[in-house]
Amino acid sequence: MYNAGDVIDRTGTYFIYNGPDANGCFNESSFQVILVEEFTIPENHCGEFIVPIPPAGAFYEQAGGASNSSNVEIPSGTIITINQTIYFYADVNGTFCKEEAFPLIINPLPPVDSLSNVTTCVSL
Repeated sequence: MYNAGDVIDRTGTYFIYNGPDANGCFNESSFQVILVEEFTIPENHCGEFIVPIPPAGAFYEQAGGASNSSNVEIPSGTIITINQTIYFYADVNGTFCKEEAFPLIINPLPPVDSLSNVTTCVSL
């Protein structure tokens, strides 16, 4: 339980309760806190990496976020199939929040046999 003035230091959904009032009624509301500093991406991936939707900000091909005029934003959902570093830059309500480089290693998928479909009346 948190009290007025407490520091929230974890991502999560927080609830505010009030009541009972003089009529015995209760009420509640909730809000979500996303701490951008907790955002990480694993380095190793198999076959591909799909750029996620970040909690704030965006991913870029270079450091510096949108303030780097030669930078290119990498849209969420982009499929990356080669080793590269992507840069996460978060600017929240006009205030710089976080910039981090995430090197991505895309490991090849192991081979697997590919067989044609078979229709048979006996076991295969």
